Amino acid sequence: MKILFDETTHTYKTENGENLLGVTRILRLSGLVDTTWFNATATLRGTAVHKACELRLNNKLDEESVCAEITGYLQGFDKFLTESKFKVEKQETIVVSLKKGYAGRIDFLGMLNKRRALVDIKTGHLPEWTAEQTAGYAECLNYPARFGLELRGNGTYSLREFADPNDYANWNACLLIAKMKIKRGMDQ
Repeated sequence: MKILFDETTHTYKTENGENLLGVTRILRLSGLVDTTWFNATATLRGTAVHKACELRLNNKLDEESVCAEITGYLQGFDKFLTESKFKVEKQETIVVSLKKGYAGRIDFLGMLNKRRALVDIKTGHLPEWTAEQTAGYAECLNYPARFGLELRGNGTYSLREFADPNDYANWNACLLIAKMKIKRGMDQ
């Protein structure tokens, strides 16, 4: 079944018009995401870094189009690719659990250290809730290894594996709380 994603509202629907909860919305509704640090500048930076990484992988990046603020993050990504030998199979791909009624968009899926791995990029401190976020994605992908990749503006990176099996129970608790809040009209 085809899943439709609205970039402006960051919402998902099935081709039949059924609304699906987004992974990020679920995490926000459950109370895990502290939006204090979310601002327009950080959001634009994250979007620009994601796009630059995507273009780099597709050999379509015009180096001169990369603004100075993004260059360090891109250098960190390049360093990660070189040092880890990560082989990307899919990028910016929508994943869905129709049974549970949610969808999300992964950053990267590929091979890392001879294992199928899901890698989620963050441009700033790697938040703890990335464990639950990647668990939600991984449930839709037959449970690959899960990693958070923190890219830094100084050209460095940090890679963290999320291997706690309790992350899946935590993710499903978040999903349950989000659905309850929506049902009770507490989702504003």
